[in-house]
Amino acid sequence: MNENIRQSFFLGANSYGGFCSLYREYVLSGDMERLYILKGGAGCGKSTFLRAVADKLSAEGFAVRLIYCSGDPDSLDGIDVPALKTAVFDGTAPHVLEPEYAGERDFYIDLSRFYKKSTSGLKELADGCRAKYKRAYSYLAAAGSLSGALAIPEEAAAAIGRRAGGIIARELKKTGRRRGRTERLFADAFTFRGFVSHLDTLTGALTRIISLDNAAGAAKYLLAPIAEAAAARGYDLIVCPSPLAPEEPRHLILPELSLGFVSARGGRRLHLDKTALDAMGADERQSFRETLALREQALLKAQAELKAAKALHDELEARVNPNVDFGGIRDLAAEYAGLILSELKA
Repeated sequence: MNENIRQSFFLGANSYGGFCSLYREYVLSGDMERLYILKGGAGCGKSTFLRAVADKLSAEGFAVRLIYCSGDPDSLDGIDVPALKTAVFDGTAPHVLEPEYAGERDFYIDLSRFYKKSTSGLKELADGCRAKYKRAYSYLAAAGSLSGALAIPEEAAAAIGRRAGGIIARELKKTGRRRGRTERLFADAFTFRGFVSHLDTLTGALTRIISLDNAAGAAKYLLAPIAEAAAARGYDLIVCPSPLAPEEPRHLILPELSLGFVSARGGRRLHLDKTALDAMGADERQSFRETLALREQALLKAQAELKAAKALHDELEARVNPNVDFGGIRDLAAEYAGLILSELKA
């Protein structure tokens, strides 16, 4: 595996509003010419298939984008090979994908053929897993309500907006080009392990990274105007939404300028939290911090439910796996990797 030519991210997120999928948006926003959609139940080998295809194409020298699962951050939900304009995605729930152009651009790959025999006793585990997810999303909704109570003073929002204006004037020269392409994907996910991030695979080639304090949720006042100005002036960009509040930008990457703004610690920093807190009175600051602590408790409860769901899912897969022909799946993956490469030469 050549990790040097891979990017990793998520297209699904466990958010305050439930599961959020960017899969269809991702497919429609690019110039993809071939999409293979995997179908098959839990434990049937979808991630195994995806890894095998990714390894083969990576070994041939192609940059592969790995799309990870927010439910199991060790498992793949898809791969994309931009140079080949080809992607392979898991099309099962909760990120259901169906063909837009069946037989022309989009094709099914059915892995159910590799079940060697039926497996019993799965219903109770699957129902239990869904119940745990339902509880997790209840806690996430509570955390979202608390987040909504974290009002940033208008004075602070305006100050951050002025800082954004200065960055726009300094960094984003008018190009005269048509509007740039905005790509949205999750660099981070809230999982049974808490927050898992692949941000480093997206920013590793950048020469300038500006870190943002963002516990107070103030980054949107900086990133949204910069993103809009960049696109309007002809720059392609990557916007990484918050996995908990997907309507809010969390990171912004401008590849042409080798510049990234990331909600993370370290390096050159903009102290957005301090800007927000300095605009509050003492009582407001105390209330703000107490609300942050309550939100953290709700997130910990959600994480515990996601962990319990993962344990049930692991048990379900352990029952299914012995009845799956993984050798056949790897052979099929090699066949499809060869097909993808042959289409390039055609």
